[in-house]
Amino acid sequence: MFIVMIASECAPVAKVGGLADVVFGLSRELEIRGNDVEIILPKYDCMRYDQIYALQESFKDLWVPYYDQWVHCTVYFGFVHGRKCYFIENAKTAAALDPGCLIKLDGNFLEDIPHYQNDKGKIDGRIYHDQG
Repeated sequence: MFIVMIASECAPVAKVGGLADVVFGLSRELEIRGNDVEIILPKYDCMRYDQIYALQESFKDLWVPYYDQWVHCTVYFGFVHGRKCYFIENAKTAAALDPGCLIKLDGNFLEDIPHYQNDKGKIDGRIYHDQG
């Protein structure tokens, strides 16, 4: 069976919460059981690119319909610990929006989302996330 997973995050390249772990773990288990799995993610500026093997541009100048307009995108392909991943870069929103990046400080990741809390607690309005 061919399975496409579309998500906002996938461990370890874009991880904020539990969804990233679920996407990565589920895709791995589905492949072990003989399925062909591909993951589609947004291409964030602050992803852990050191965890993406053979990242390359797959589609350039791709125009995608979005409601009453067309959005210009570029699609990249790479492997994340053996998982086949496509990363969609939207030129319009990449320039207009804060990418919501994780900030690495003293070997730990901090996220600038003050309303979000986890069991590790807040640090100066930011959330601590381990690298695992």
